[in-house]
Amino acid sequence: MHILNPPALFFFIVYVQIGVVLSEDTNTLLLRTIENHERMLQHLSEVISIQDRRIAELERNCAPEKKTSDVIKDMVKPDEEIEVKEIVGSPQLKFNKLINSTGQTETNLTSKSGNPVRRLLLGSTPSTEPLNTIGFYAYLGTHDATPAANKVIVFDTVKVNMANAYNRYSGVFTVPEAGVYVFSWTMECDGNGSLFTQVVRNNEVLGSIATDSGQESEYRMSTGLVLVLANKGDAVFMRVHSVHQSKIHSSDYARSTFSGWKIN
Repeated sequence: MHILNPPALFFFIVYVQIGVVLSEDTNTLLLRTIENHERMLQHLSEVISIQDRRIAELERNCAPEKKTSDVIKDMVKPDEEIEVKEIVGSPQLKFNKLINSTGQTETNLTSKSGNPVRRLLLGSTPSTEPLNTIGFYAYLGTHDATPAANKVIVFDTVKVNMANAYNRYSGVFTVPEAGVYVFSWTMECDGNGSLFTQVVRNNEVLGSIATDSGQESEYRMSTGLVLVLANKGDAVFMRVHSVHQSKIHSSDYARSTFSGWKIN
């Protein structure tokens, strides 16, 4: 058996120890590399998951909107088909608009079977047909320099005259139907002057106001308002009181006006 001498034995032991140390360092390095790769894979997996969610969201946002015809068909039972035709690229329905108590627009549709189909169209445009409203608004186109006691004030410039019940030549509003009405008027007087006016129904004074600048040279304005239960055919008008010390002013700077409307 060959026996190593002491120097050779020493170098052999050192070599073996170095080999063991190198082997341990290599294993540690490999473990660290694997751990780093695992962390990188986990990070990439999270990135891919985020990208998938973003892609799905973009696909939802970019999805084409349904046609109006498809939306309406979805709102109707499968056995109640509605006749829809395309006109200039926009689906048009044969229906009558109904306004419910909430102010939303409904449709009264007829199916091919002849059965009525009623559906609420959210976001649809309410009917723009004019309402049967009664009301008027008029003003003096220029000054009335000669007001007299009990003279009817004729507001000759008419801006609104629904139901055509106000007469711009006589200054009289003839009540077209019975109900509750509001009448309002605004008057302007001279500086250092005073003006008293009344709103009259037939021969009954409903209200009166005083427009008085006192001892000041500046013009003054005042407004009156009355609420009245009127009958059909009643004549409502404005007139000058028996006491007055001013002409009635009306210009682009300030208008003398008369208006009224039915509220019930």
